[in-house]
Amino acid sequence: MKDAALAVTRVEEDREQVVEAARRQGGRDFEGVRREDVDSLVEESFARLLKTLTDMQNGSEEQNPTKELKKGLRAYVDFGLRNPNDYRFAFMLRPPLEKRPYKVHQAFEALRYMVRRCVEEKWFRAVHVETTAQAMWACVHGITSLLIQRPAFPWVAKKRLIGQVIDSAVDSLLRAPDETAAVGVQHANISGA
Repeated sequence: MKDAALAVTRVEEDREQVVEAARRQGGRDFEGVRREDVDSLVEESFARLLKTLTDMQNGSEEQNPTKELKKGLRAYVDFGLRNPNDYRFAFMLRPPLEKRPYKVHQAFEALRYMVRRCVEEKWFRAVHVETTAQAMWACVHGITSLLIQRPAFPWVAKKRLIGQVIDSAVDSLLRAPDETAAVGVQHANISGA
């Protein structure tokens, strides 16, 4: 138990050193920081995000995949706001440019899966799954990074703002009620209101 606590303390110290190095560089890059340290912390951040998304599902799928998608998008934003340093590592600090392909992480695969379900089960109108998943990610990344980077902005209530961003993104893709009835799907109030 003592070794585990020591390991957690070491990871937190490493994280703080990398954050401080990035801040010294104006928060834009990791100059002077070993690439392996950055990669390790980014991977750890993605793993924590994936755990948040999988814990949300608890092994069961919603009958209405749009509800599951909204919960997943909300879990993404909440993760970023609860773990701003992890979020900065994974998405906001610029690592040194390298000529290696971008690795799509399992957290994005989870988002892609939720979007695919909405399309295949005819809750969404005919849309391109990959484009839609990327647009959803861009949407929640935008609100998450703004709330982290601009805390002094006079935001409306965060819960309300985040809810509207997510509802707007998802609801804009829903089939029209007459189309939905034609394929045998009933729309419910999916915003939870």
